[in-house]
Amino acid sequence: MRIKLILTPYFFVLIYILSCLLSTTALPVSFKAKEAGVIPRPVSAQYLEGFFTITPETCVIAQDKVKTEAQKLIELFAPAMGFRLKLTTRSEPQQQVIKLELNDKLPQIGNEGYTLDVTETSIVIRANQPAGLFYGIQTLRQLLPVSILSKNKVDGDIWKVPCVKITDYPRFEWRGLLVDPARHFIPKAALLKFIDAMALHKLNSLQIHLTDDQGWRIEIKKYPQLTKIGALMDFTTMRRGGTREGAGGQHPGRFYTQDDIRKIVRYAAQRYINIVPEIEMPAHTGAAIVSCPDIGLYPDKLKNIPPEKRWTANERILAPRPKTVAFMQDVLTEVMGLFPGSYIHIGGDEANKDHWKQSDEMQALIREKNL
Repeated sequence: MRIKLILTPYFFVLIYILSCLLSTTALPVSFKAKEAGVIPRPVSAQYLEGFFTITPETCVIAQDKVKTEAQKLIELFAPAMGFRLKLTTRSEPQQQVIKLELNDKLPQIGNEGYTLDVTETSIVIRANQPAGLFYGIQTLRQLLPVSILSKNKVDGDIWKVPCVKITDYPRFEWRGLLVDPARHFIPKAALLKFIDAMALHKLNSLQIHLTDDQGWRIEIKKYPQLTKIGALMDFTTMRRGGTREGAGGQHPGRFYTQDDIRKIVRYAAQRYINIVPEIEMPAHTGAAIVSCPDIGLYPDKLKNIPPEKRWTANERILAPRPKTVAFMQDVLTEVMGLFPGSYIHIGGDEANKDHWKQSDEMQALIREKNL
């Protein structure tokens, strides 16, 4: 009996959370159950007696550029609470407040660290940079009842936060995950939810595997055939022996338009997550070769068969002739225009060089270049 396992984005987040829990150092005997709710575990946390209760009368105090992070807090809390906290620059006497502050006198916590002080009358989050305030807000969310994550109004819950003093900053500058929509396409809405889950756990880098043998998932204006042809397949529709499942063996083209990419990048940046695009080369390039046979080892062979037959007839490794180099330069130029980060991942793995050894053209190129 064959069992098909479908892995959703939330499965991978669960695996990450479990690995964090299993990899932490042994907890002291005095560790209290209520302290276990913050992931990753803060650098230091002192839990005190009492609670701060968030009510419709609670206000959020923020000034200048801090207001952007304060607005994010309000938007995060509003769906489940059923009310919107008031944003103001100062509070009235005796008013319960959540206060966000930038403070350049906390060098030990760096640009992503924060302090969180919760008493029965106030919550104060301090950081050197807005990113730290954002991460402090994520910790505050985790200290509330789990129903705070609901997208709909929750009736009956009391929004209590335990009194605590937390100082936290990341151990690792790069805290990343990878998703692979090339083999199994991930709709944009699901990808945005995945980014939300990353933000809640203070992850800051997402590598997106956009191209592979099974599919090309990013629009390239100069080469529209990459998505017109290369987005028609995925791993589930490609089977050994060249047969394919489904009507005609193809999905409707599933890829991210350049507008989709801009939205994903912007959405992630608002949550202090950098997107790292991955464009595979020289191997794992089957979808590109199916779409553009001139970059493959045997272009004439592929051009003489229809595109739907090319998936199992190409060597899935680029032919590094000048035309191929120009193609990849064009692709990467458009990719660089969409992703403002410093890195593009180019794969580089599992290149079957035997295909180059068997190609008279590639062997001649090796001799010509004295390689």
